Amino acid sequence: SSVMDIRMKEGDLQHFHAEGGVGLLSSHLTIQGPIKKNVASFIISGRRSYIDQVFKLAYGGKNVLPYYFYDLTGKINYRLSNKDRFFFSTYFGDDVLSASTKNDSLLVEGGFNLGNFTTTLRWNHVYNPKLFSNISLIHTRFRYDVEGSGLGNSFLVKSSIKDIGVKMDFDYFRNPRNRISYGYLFTNHNFRPNVMNTSGEISQALQSKEGK
Repeated sequence: SSVMDIRMKEGDLQHFHAEGGVGLLSSHLTIQGPIKKNVASFIISGRRSYIDQVFKLAYGGKNVLPYYFYDLTGKINYRLSNKDRFFFSTYFGDDVLSASTKNDSLLVEGGFNLGNFTTTLRWNHVYNPKLFSNISLIHTRFRYDVEGSGLGNSFLVKSSIKDIGVKMDFDYFRNPRNRISYGYLFTNHNFRPNVMNTSGEISQALQSKEGK
C-alpha cells in the first residue's frame, strides 16, 4: 500500500506571473501573484481538452467525438499575522458528452455530464515553535446527469453526493524525529441516488416493470 499527499501551490506574494502548456489533447494555464504584497496572494489554474474539436476539424466539421473535460482550481492565501494565516481554495471540473444524430428527419440526442466541486476555508494558527493547528470548513459535491431523447421518448437520470464538514487538526513536533497528530472531524453526508424523469412510451414501460 502507499499514501499520496497532494497539496495545492500557494500564490506568489511578490510578483505576478503566468505559465501554461499546449498538448495534443489538452492545454492548461496558471496565473498567480500578490493581492497585497507580503500579505495576500492568489493562484488560478485552468485546463480544457479539445479532442472534440480536433476530431471535428479532421472530419470536416462533423461532430464525431463530442466529448471534452475541463477543470478550474483557485486559491487565496491571507497572512493575518506571524501566527495566523487563512486559506480559501476551490476546485470544480466536468466531463461532458453531448451527442446527436439525424436520419430521415428523426433526431436522437443524448449524453452525460459528470463533475466534482469542492471548497475549503482553513485557518492555520501557530501556538509555539512545536505546536500548530488547522481548522477547516469543507464542502464537496459529486454529481452526474445522464439524458437522452428520440422516438417520442426522453429520460433524465440524476445522482449526487454532497458533504459538509468541519475538521480540526493539531500537530505537535516533540523533536525532529517524533511528531504527534490528533484532532476531530464531523461530516454531514447527503445522498441523492438515481432520480429519474421520463416522458413518452418509456414511462409506461418503466411503470409496468415497477408494478410487476
